[in-house]
Amino acid sequence: IQVVSMASVFIGGVINAVIPIVSSLYGQRDFSGMGILMKTALRVQFAMNVILLLVFEAFPQGILAMYNVSGEVWPLAVTGLRIFSIMFLFRGFLLIYMYYFPVIGRKVYAFIISVMDGFLGVILLALILTKINGINGLWQAYTMNSVLLLAAVLIANGFISRRSGGKYSPLLLLEHEAENIPVYECSVKMRSEDISKISESIEAFCKKAGVAARLALLTALSVEEMGVYTSEQSDYSRIDYLDILLKIYPEYILLDTRSIGKPFDTAAVPEEYSSKDVLRKISTSLEYSYILGMNQTRIRLIRDDGKLTDPL
Repeated sequence: IQVVSMASVFIGGVINAVIPIVSSLYGQRDFSGMGILMKTALRVQFAMNVILLLVFEAFPQGILAMYNVSGEVWPLAVTGLRIFSIMFLFRGFLLIYMYYFPVIGRKVYAFIISVMDGFLGVILLALILTKINGINGLWQAYTMNSVLLLAAVLIANGFISRRSGGKYSPLLLLEHEAENIPVYECSVKMRSEDISKISESIEAFCKKAGVAARLALLTALSVEEMGVYTSEQSDYSRIDYLDILLKIYPEYILLDTRSIGKPFDTAAVPEEYSSKDVLRKISTSLEYSYILGMNQTRIRLIRDDGKLTDPL
């Protein structure tokens, strides 16, 4: 149990750092960002577990001495620890999948992995392997369970991807955006001249994508007001950046912005004609969240055959 706890500290750190951001990116339908972040997390946890495995394989006596293991069980414990620690190479992937799948709406899938990883798979394999290899079969059951379960997950992911006709990626089951959805993505310094240039560029982009002039103008205005509002909330002693992700869907326009800094004061009642007041009046819906030092705002504007009913 103590050995598992030591390994879980490494994976837990990766999960706690990544999953909140992944959840936010999923809400913003930033699937490319999710893919980059998740693949990085999988690589990092694997590298950390390789190092942990090498330590356990090279210095099992030192690990056991930390827990006062001695006497007749010493040789058995050394062998068992070396066999058991091989599990780390595979179980890290499973733990990340367990926390990741609920984020993308696959809670049942995550529950099945949890049950098989937690006790059912281990118990079944232990009953079989202990009859074959004695006490060493118990430690082999943990490693074997992680290997078989990870293989099953990857096969199942591939099956889901093929069955969807390529809609979902085989490794992370990320949804592929339709190729005909126009996307505008950039980072802009929160200076008035830069914000004005970006808003003009976004207006032109929307018009080129077939958005009605009125809606294109309101979208550009949303970007400009969001930039101004973010600047007002940030520290003027430094130049901050505003990340912008704009997607034009047939039914609506989705504008997501991200900035690092102190959280916005969303409880304050906005002054009339302030940037915050204008944003609320322009947008069909406005959502805000603050995760790991990052302000994230989502603005939605409704399309209707290229026209917009004036929300003001």
